[in-house]
Amino acid sequence: MISSHSEGCARMALSENDIKEELSCAYIHAISSICGYTCERDNKDRLGIDLRIHGKGNPRNDELLNCEIAIQAKSTSGDVSIVDGKIKYDLKVGNYKVLIEENSCPSLLVLFVMPEDKGQWLSHSVESLISRKCAYWCSLLGQADTDNIDTIRIDVPIANVLSPSALVELMGKAARGEQI
Repeated sequence: MISSHSEGCARMALSENDIKEELSCAYIHAISSICGYTCERDNKDRLGIDLRIHGKGNPRNDELLNCEIAIQAKSTSGDVSIVDGKIKYDLKVGNYKVLIEENSCPSLLVLFVMPEDKGQWLSHSVESLISRKCAYWCSLLGQADTDNIDTIRIDVPIANVLSPSALVELMGKAARGEQI
């Protein structure tokens, strides 16, 4: 197996945080794709939203009909603090304020937790492409505003793994206009 940092990989101008963001978005794209949804990236990220997942279906079969979920993608590596089944994560206040407000479509935070060792983030062989660890989702809709200036500590439930079945359930709620 060849890791992502093996010989032959040219060093690019991406920072470590840029690489984490790209891997986080790739995880979300992969989960969306396997579910049959489109996932579009907002490269400008002016509204605190990185990705939009879209679903369309046939209303006669009671399937999804033109639903969307907006995603703020974050990532972290190394040890994470888990207390009472929740990951403690320091989110930038600007991102928090976007996610607590009601919008035309549900907005979620997706936190991709990666190994501390960069060499384990991604591995490749002719048999597989493996991205290690996973992402968790949470809705901050309706949370209290904050007077914090830089960051606010939030709780991301470890039960909320962003898996294909979880995304199908979330998209179903979005399609029915239910709160997530």
